[in-house]
Amino acid sequence: MQKKLIALAIAGMIAAPAFAQSNVTVYGIIDTFVGVGKAGDAKFSGVANGVLNGPRIGFKGEEDLGNGLKAKFVLEQGFNSDDASPASSKEFHRQAWVGLEGGFGFIGLGRQYSPGYYAFRNDAVAAGALDPAAILTGGGLQVDAGSDARWDNSVNYQSKKFGGFSGQVIYSFGSTEADDKAKNPNRNTDDKVGLGLNYANGPLNVDYIYINAGDSTLGDDHKEHYLGAAYDFGGFKLVGSYQTASVDANDSDVKVYQIGGIVPVGMGNIHVAYGARNEDAQDSDSRSFTVAYTHNLSKRTIAYVGVNRTTNDDNVGLGALAKQDGKSSNALGLGIRHAF
Repeated sequence: MQKKLIALAIAGMIAAPAFAQSNVTVYGIIDTFVGVGKAGDAKFSGVANGVLNGPRIGFKGEEDLGNGLKAKFVLEQGFNSDDASPASSKEFHRQAWVGLEGGFGFIGLGRQYSPGYYAFRNDAVAAGALDPAAILTGGGLQVDAGSDARWDNSVNYQSKKFGGFSGQVIYSFGSTEADDKAKNPNRNTDDKVGLGLNYANGPLNVDYIYINAGDSTLGDDHKEHYLGAAYDFGGFKLVGSYQTASVDANDSDVKVYQIGGIVPVGMGNIHVAYGARNEDAQDSDSRSFTVAYTHNLSKRTIAYVGVNRTTNDDNVGLGALAKQDGKSSNALGLGIRHAF
């Protein structure tokens, strides 16, 4: 009996270091606000979510494989904190991937962020519900820190940072995967490819993004280019971006630009942003303006208030909380974001 106990103790001592090299973290964000909105006959009043960040719960972990190599994974599900409903019919729709990280960089497989997600680095209002950039890129643009910037069935490579420079290349196999020429002569029709180049050094951040989304919700042969930058002067942070989207099938072009700033004030920040969306289609342009204030109650909890006004031409209805074609959209939100 004593020999068995000694053997078990030795086995436990051997297994413990291997177990200690692996860890899993549970994390999340709850961002909820009370708001009012109006656009023509459309009205909203009540509780909603996602001014600063979309609510989520996630699981992430890594295992040290030795020689500088790590296995990593993320499973992240979004939800609506106003009514506890899921944000998507997909399980873990925000992220679901497994990958390896080492001296070569990172390579992952699964549902992952495309380079378009990281455009939030150059936004003044966190790419949330009241952010002009997020509002104006709605409707299928891929350079958008939202659902369209998460790609299924993807192979994703991210480089290490060299002198402030880093890069990302991602390929998504879309949803048409079966090679059945009788039913689908081109199984690559909805495949996507993305390239992201970033320079981050001290107060300066610059991003260039190229997306070829293939057969997207905007039409066939959808391509986008994005250039954005942010510079922190210390007492003021200036941000801005310009992006274009072209759809060759109907010779349609979309241009979106935005500029904004963040000014520290005591324990909080004032956020100001203006943006515009111009389309080749007649009477389809929009303008959006936001002023917001965020107050840091702690390192993990932020209180905020913000107001947005979006004006639309006759054939478009963008905005926050309430939308109607051809009508101006006005929205006000007051809420709290807590991260854990």
